[in-house]
Amino acid sequence: MKKLKKVLIFAAIVAALTCLLCVALNATQYSGNCGKDGNNVTWSLDTETGVLKIEGNGAMKYYSSSSNAPWYNYRSSIKTAKIGDRVTSIGQGAFSGCSSLTSIMFDDNSQLTSIEVLAFSGCSSLTSIEMPNGVTSIGGHAFYSCRSLTSIEILDSVTSIGNGAFSGCNSLTSINVDETNETYKSIDGVLFSKDEKTLIAYPNGKSETTYTIPNCVTSIENYAFSGCSSLTSIEIPDSVTSIGEGAFNGCSSLTSIEIPNSVTSIGDWAFEYCSSLTSIEIPNGVTSIGEGAFYYCSSLTSIEIPSSVTSIGYDAFYNCGSLTSIEIPSSVTSIAYYAFYNCGSLTSIKIFSDTVEIYDGSDTISSTATIYGYKGSTAEAYAAKYNRKFVAISNIIVSGTCGAEGDGSNLTWTLDTETGVLRIEGKGGDGGLF
Repeated sequence: MKKLKKVLIFAAIVAALTCLLCVALNATQYSGNCGKDGNNVTWSLDTETGVLKIEGNGAMKYYSSSSNAPWYNYRSSIKTAKIGDRVTSIGQGAFSGCSSLTSIMFDDNSQLTSIEVLAFSGCSSLTSIEMPNGVTSIGGHAFYSCRSLTSIEILDSVTSIGNGAFSGCNSLTSINVDETNETYKSIDGVLFSKDEKTLIAYPNGKSETTYTIPNCVTSIENYAFSGCSSLTSIEIPDSVTSIGEGAFNGCSSLTSIEIPNSVTSIGDWAFEYCSSLTSIEIPNGVTSIGEGAFYYCSSLTSIEIPSSVTSIGYDAFYNCGSLTSIEIPSSVTSIAYYAFYNCGSLTSIKIFSDTVEIYDGSDTISSTATIYGYKGSTAEAYAAKYNRKFVAISNIIVSGTCGAEGDGSNLTWTLDTETGVLRIEGKGGDGGLF
């Protein structure tokens, strides 16, 4: 019996030691260098506690891809990031994709001055961040897709905020700015430049369905409304002259928007994935329809291109599946690849130029479309090469100027005597012709 007890005690000790060993093995610690200059900054991760410590002196390394961060393979274990007081910069993409990260801790005497591009992108569990005093710069898309972030405070020290810094933050209801900040201000939770001339960021999580941009705004910044899926209508005042890249990207509930004639510049991908937008009128003065401008605007049924436009960019109307017809004015000199690709309902595209350069590829214009153009034109050559139906339109019989300004060249007229269509194109008054 005594022998049995000894055996059982020995077995229990072995089992306990085994458990301790397992715990020790599971509580793995990793470490290494992550400084811009090599070993000036170091990192250590305890996978049991989920704490990643960044310590040292100076800036962290920039990571062109999140997978290059040395802790990338353990990112799901990271719950807390502790940044040492002498670390001056959080590197590009440093914590990108750390979806379990819930808190970021800074020492009281932190010397941090910058949070670089994509630094915390995809940290979907992060609910808040209290930036230390002294931060002057927040990089583009720094907090992109931090879906649990509800509010953020911009300190008085911040002088630079990059494009789309808070886009994709679906729960973000307000961006608040310290009143003493000399570069930025917040109006009803919306981020503006201090002089209110530039609208920088509208929080994705605001519940309002309509928004009127203040009439002091002259510029809508890149990605300003990106991902604002609750907005159905946005009113743009005639003080606005430019709409930035991706400005309304992903505004999936937006059904109508009127762009005033004051706007002369619309950036690439401006209305990408505005899947509820049914029609839009591009004002005179806009000279190009940029890359992906209306990419996947699947409900768009009509659009009018003014004679001020000279180019239609790559992917401009890609997958606009409800678009049935479109007219390309004679002012357009180039149509880029995929411009009208996969527009399954497009049955008519009229090209009023003999010499427009159409990208030499079968996917530039949807195969469903009949191409209308002049005999001997580049439109006819494109249709012949890619076996598309072509219908010749009569050559212009007469044309001229009819504007009221200066020599009258602000407006031009062309008459097709076969169709009886008189086209007036340009910008401004017509001198009382009608």
